[in-house]
Amino acid sequence: MIYKDYGTTGKQLSAIGCGGMRLPNPANPADGVAVLHAARRAGITYFDTAPYYCDDRSEDIFGEALRTMPPSPLPLYTSSKCSRPSGADFRSSLEKSLARLGVSQITFFHLWCVMDPADWKSRVAGGALAAALRAKEEGLIGHVCVSTHMNGAEIEQMLSDHPEIEGVTLGYCAINFPYRRQGVEAALRLGKGVVAMNPLGGGLIPQHSDVFDFIRASGDPDVVTAALRFLVSDPGITAALVGFSSVDQVAAA
Repeated sequence: MIYKDYGTTGKQLSAIGCGGMRLPNPANPADGVAVLHAARRAGITYFDTAPYYCDDRSEDIFGEALRTMPPSPLPLYTSSKCSRPSGADFRSSLEKSLARLGVSQITFFHLWCVMDPADWKSRVAGGALAAALRAKEEGLIGHVCVSTHMNGAEIEQMLSDHPEIEGVTLGYCAINFPYRRQGVEAALRLGKGVVAMNPLGGGLIPQHSDVFDFIRASGDPDVVTAALRFLVSDPGITAALVGFSSVDQVAAA
């Protein structure tokens, strides 16, 4: 496993992160726990979840997995999110996530699903950003981050205006990277971490491997490997977030 610096936080993340959106069979938590444990054994250190994933069971499954994780000398970093613009609602959601995960601190906590600059302004005006910063001062959050669908120029503006944001999670892959490239370059220049979600284009790349075969280098066995290599080799990307749905998928990564 490759490990890369998350901006200037002093933390190194596994270049492949484990996402909690597509865990198998949410009605049987043991299946999801097995996937998370396999990811830990594979050397993955970044574990990302959120409210409402997997029929609103993902954080609970993560909590069970965290309580029973196989021993490892590697650090383990948690990530979750809240989309509420109100500071009070943000705090309530954070406390619920902490309880579900069974941890005293969530390493990377995101202001979630920021769609456009007006949406971002609502998070600032509503008090969500201030609530996140207060929670960081209290030790409940390790690093304040933003999960966003804004374009590259908008991301650059947000990071320039708010140096207190330590990293971003954004949709980024071999088929859509020009849309957010400016934001990734700005994050690198400003010392921010970047986690790329949907690294396989929401499944489009493996589902149409013949179309996307052009991204393969001579040493790539398949387009999935090529798509992940595209991200991992980028100095502006800290980790590619893969939503594993089976133990076999973890082994293949």
